Amino acid sequence: MALLHNYSDPLYGTWLLPASVAQLVACPTFQRLRGVNQSGASKYADPLRTITRFEHSMGVYLLLRCLGAAEEEQVAGLLHDISHTAFSHVVDIVYYSREQAFHEDLKAGFLDRPDLRAALGNLGFKVQDLLSDESYPLLEQPLPALCADRIDYSLRDAVTMGEISIPAARTILGDLVIHDDRLAMRTPALACQFAGLFREMNDTYWAAQKENFLYEMLARAIEIGLKSRVLDRSDLLADDDTVEAKLRAAGDLRIEALFGKLVDPPAAEIAAFVPSRPIKQRAIDPLVLLDGTAVAISQLGNG
Repeated sequence: MALLHNYSDPLYGTWLLPASVAQLVACPTFQRLRGVNQSGASKYADPLRTITRFEHSMGVYLLLRCLGAAEEEQVAGLLHDISHTAFSHVVDIVYYSREQAFHEDLKAGFLDRPDLRAALGNLGFKVQDLLSDESYPLLEQPLPALCADRIDYSLRDAVTMGEISIPAARTILGDLVIHDDRLAMRTPALACQFAGLFREMNDTYWAAQKENFLYEMLARAIEIGLKSRVLDRSDLLADDDTVEAKLRAAGDLRIEALFGKLVDPPAAEIAAFVPSRPIKQRAIDPLVLLDGTAVAISQLGNG
């Protein structure tokens, strides 16, 4: 595969990639993310939900570059979602836990694949250097704090779904500041706007009733495939199309019925649906830098 020397992104513009990073991006293990939709099951019901883990991972990398993060943290950002399975968080419903982070347990295996290990070596990094995203304070923070991962996926989704314009998203990005190795914002009104936008995205898209329904329908299809051995757990380490093809090739009427509900979700069923494995709720409480002190927006009475 030819190296991708320049990368254009709707949020961050066009950037020249260092040769060593371009080699990392060209690795088949990283390229797999082009086939993993960030919205999981929702892409079937909503054609606007097209964002891939590849686009998001590149975005996090570019955001960390914009922020002046160290190269190791930039690379950690590029690879933070490397172990996401097919259909992203849908598999968290299949293998349910409160944390809903099934892919985190797979990360060491993905990073240790020969192509990534060699590319990381060219950058001067080892697999063990990049195992824990929590080691990088700009990349990852517990909710409700700001971090590069959370900022990119929320603004990228909001732009894609028409909830905010690209110029408005860039205004929020331009307001970010680093204080004591944490991300904060300069302007209370913008921080309040971002918190409200994030809440709206959670309630309307990420954890809405319809989203819960769609995720559980696809999870059920995957579970049928696993139990009938049409699908092996290792198949989930491929991409969306590979897993769907295996499921659909089975000719199982139960699986076909579930895919039918994904493409044309029945309103009455959605309204009556009670998720047995609900998607986690998310919210942010941005820090605002005021007179050299970082204060959560909720403490200012504006959140």
